[in-house]
Amino acid sequence: MTQVLTERLTRRAQQLDDAQAEKALAFIEFLLAQERFEKERYEWHTASEEAFARVWENEHDAIYDNWRELYGVSNS
Repeated sequence: MTQVLTERLTRRAQQLDDAQAEKALAFIEFLLAQERFEKERYEWHTASEEAFARVWENEHDAIYDNWRELYGVSNS
């Protein structure tokens, strides 16, 4: 975070009463938790994709690569 932004946040935070400051802090903590959640979700998605690729990419499963044709589903 830039110094200018830090100073602006500090000035604004000093204008809050205790109840408002608690709400602001809760919101900041929510934003940080949301960011961690998104990162974790991406990591789980990537890991599961790699695991499923090992299961799906094999000669026994190849018949399903053309599932639309196999089940008569049109591309439209």
